[in-house]
Amino acid sequence: MDYDEPAGPAISLALIRLPAADPAHRKGSLFINPGGPGGSGVDDVRATGPKYPAEVRDSFDIIGFDPRGIGDSTTFRCFRTREEADAALETREKIVAHPP
Repeated sequence: MDYDEPAGPAISLALIRLPAADPAHRKGSLFINPGGPGGSGVDDVRATGPKYPAEVRDSFDIIGFDPRGIGDSTTFRCFRTREEADAALETREKIVAHPP
């Protein structure tokens, strides 16, 4: 969760892998980013993975994930309070309006 504290708290991300249909000709993995907000890559792979063209399905595992707070992934909060979130937004707005 925090690169500066690798032994600290962690979250879990849901992943799914649809294996290549022709393992003998597998070239690698195709990583699906669900976009968002709120998109589930696990659901995307379940719904659309089998519909990819044979050239893709034969050669690539199709990998999807649920971003934090979506589907089976851990919910994550960036701020402990609404006040902290508002303060960060105010700081961002000042930087955008008046870049350093």
